[in-house]
Amino acid sequence: MGYPLSAQMMVATWPIPFGGLLLPRILSNPHPPLVGEASVVYQLSQGPKEGEGRQVVPGKGRLPYAVYVGIAVYGVVGLGFSVWGLRWVLARRRAPR
Repeated sequence: MGYPLSAQMMVATWPIPFGGLLLPRILSNPHPPLVGEASVVYQLSQGPKEGEGRQVVPGKGRLPYAVYVGIAVYGVVGLGFSVWGLRWVLARRRAPR
């Protein structure tokens, strides 16, 4: 059960170029700007409660469609920026100085 939850967390926390995470940053207020990111770190760092140990949760652990959609969006946006950057570099090379 941990694999689908981890995959959902990775898709929901889109990293932005100068550090930080996109969705938690959007959901935070401007005055305490890192509250969303702090909550993600808190959730990821919590272990099992005392006395519970590790419990096996029955289920196949299949990934939800949102994970596949998020990965597709990552790919399309990354490909778009790559094509844009390549076109910009080629245009700079061809321009007369």
